[in-house]
Amino acid sequence: MTSTGKTKLKFSGFLGLNQPRRVLALEISDDWLKLVGAKVQKKKKSVQCAAFESVKGLSETEISFKIEEFLKKNKFKPHYVILNHPTHNLTTRFLAIPSTDPAEIKDILELQAVKQTPYAREEISPGFRILNLDETGYSRILLAISHRDVISKYYRIPEMAKVPPQQISLAFEGIHNWYQHLCQQSEDLQTKTTLFLDVDSSTTDLLILMGGKIVFGRSIGVGSKHIQEQGLMVENKFLREVQLSVESGQAELQQGKIEHVVLTGVEGPLKNLVALLSRELSLPCEVVPMFREFRTIVPETIRQNLEKAEGSFVSVLGLAIEPQTCEVNLILPEIEIRKNLEERAKDLAFLGTMMLSLVTLVSAIAFHKYFLKITYLDALKAEYEAIEPEANDLERLVAKMKLAQEQAGGGQNFLEVLYDVRGVLPDSIYLTGLNFDDQEKSITIRGISEEMSSVFQLLSTLEAAPHLEFVKTRNVTKRKVDDQDVAEFEIVANVVPGGSNNA
Repeated sequence: MTSTGKTKLKFSGFLGLNQPRRVLALEISDDWLKLVGAKVQKKKKSVQCAAFESVKGLSETEISFKIEEFLKKNKFKPHYVILNHPTHNLTTRFLAIPSTDPAEIKDILELQAVKQTPYAREEISPGFRILNLDETGYSRILLAISHRDVISKYYRIPEMAKVPPQQISLAFEGIHNWYQHLCQQSEDLQTKTTLFLDVDSSTTDLLILMGGKIVFGRSIGVGSKHIQEQGLMVENKFLREVQLSVESGQAELQQGKIEHVVLTGVEGPLKNLVALLSRELSLPCEVVPMFREFRTIVPETIRQNLEKAEGSFVSVLGLAIEPQTCEVNLILPEIEIRKNLEERAKDLAFLGTMMLSLVTLVSAIAFHKYFLKITYLDALKAEYEAIEPEANDLERLVAKMKLAQEQAGGGQNFLEVLYDVRGVLPDSIYLTGLNFDDQEKSITIRGISEEMSSVFQLLSTLEAAPHLEFVKTRNVTKRKVDDQDVAEFEIVANVVPGGSNNA
C-alpha cells in the first residue's frame, strides 16, 4: 500500500523548481478517454490542452495511439502523469483507525483492505488518504481498493503511449481539488456542509464535504446518458440513491446537517435534477458549470469544446491543476519497484556518461596541452634555426672578448702594449707576426721594412714605450721581394708589470 505523503513529498520536490511543470491528467473508461494538459507553477496554473475522445470498442493499443496523437498534436510533453481511477469500478470505505501514525495506519489498512473485498490479498491494490485526525487518537481514513487487473490495464495504456503514470489517484481527490478552488471564490462554501454531485456520462460521484473537507462519498450508477434516455423513471432512481447516500453520510456528520446541494458535470439533465432535489430534500440547490470559476485557468476555446462533451471534466481538471495534494496512489508495488530499478539504471547510465565525458574532457585537455607544447617547441626550433648563425657569430665574438679580458686581466698590460706598438709603427713597416709569451712575460714582433733605418727607428721608439723593457733586435736580414730589397726583422721585449719602464 502506498504511504500517504510519499507521493506528495515527491511531487512537492518536483514543483519546488521555479520553472513551470507540465502535468498530464487522464481518465480511461469503457466508453471515453479524457485528457487535460496543464502547466503548474506554485499558485499559477493554466490548462494548455484538453480532449474528450470516444474509445468504445477500441483495443488498448488503439487507445494508446489516441493519447500519442493528442500529445503530438498539442506539442505537449508532460513532466508528471496522473491517472484518474473512476470511482464506480473500485471499492471505497470511510474508516476510523485507532492511530495517528501514518506507518501504523498503513499496516492496519493492509489487513482491512482484505476484509472489505471478496478478493485475495494478491488480487487487490489499496491506497488511502488521511481525512482527519481527532483528539482521541483516531484517524478518519478514505480507503480505496482496486483490482490488480484494472490497475494493470490503466497503467499499461499510457505506458504504451510512452507516458507511464507516476500516480493513479481516484475521482474523489480530483473533485475535492475542484471544490477547493470553488471555495476560494465563495466564503459561504468554506463553512457550509455541502452535498456535491458530479454528473458524468454513465455515473455520478457524490461527496459530502464539511468545511471543504471530505466526510463521505460514493458512486451512483446513474449518469446523464441514462437520465436523458429514460427520463422520469431514472430520475426517481437517482433520487433514491441520493437519499440513501445522505442517510449513510449523516452518520459521519454526527451532529451536523447538510445545508446546501451543488450539482455540476454534464449540463443537459442538471436543471431537472436541481428542481427534483430541491423539492424532495428541502435544501437549497445550485448548479455550478464545470468551468465557471476556471476562466482564468482554462482558455475560452478549450472551454467551448469541453462544454459540448458528453462527460464531466471536474475530477480530471482537479487532478491536473492540483496534483501535489493527491495522496492516494494505487500503482502496483511491482510497478513501483520496476520504475525504481529503471530510474536507478538511468541514473547509473547518466553517471557513466558523465564519467566518460569527464575522462574525455580531461584527455582532450591533456592532448590540447601536449599539442600546444609540441607546437611551441616547433616554433622555438624554427626561431632558433633562423637566429643560429647570428648567435654563433655572437658567441665567437664573446669568446674573443673573454680571451682579451683574460689577457688583460693577467696584470701584464697586453692590450696597452698592442696600443703602444700600433701608435709608433711607421708607414714603411708591415708587421707579419705578434706573439705574446704569457709565461716569459715577453713579446715578439716580426715584420718587413723597405728601409733598414726604419727598423732601428722603431727599435728606439719601442725602448721608450712605458709598457716595454729590454727591447732588442733578435734578427735582421735582407732579401728580395718582387725585385725589391727589403729587411725582415724580429724584435723581442719584456712586458712591464703595471706599466713602469725599467730600461
